Amino acid sequence: MSSEIQAPPGRRPHARPRNVALMGGLGGVEAATFGLLVLEGLSFEVALAATALILVTMLWFAILIGLGIFSYAKAKPLKPEEAS
Repeated sequence: MSSEIQAPPGRRPHARPRNVALMGGLGGVEAATFGLLVLEGLSFEVALAATALILVTMLWFAILIGLGIFSYAKAKPLKPEEAS
């Protein structure tokens, strides 16, 4: 008896599945959102549009806040404290 695990036909014994890692879980969050919306009864088209709207809204909302803070900080630089 052999204690080795046999690979399925057509696969190398130590082949790892390819994992596509994207920053911040990009793709996974959208897939989960879309899937949950479809499970709740929304049509494919509405769930897809809502997922795209959520993605764009969250992304651009954070960018706009950052740009606003950056512009404010650039216009009003910190004043150095007076030397005593």
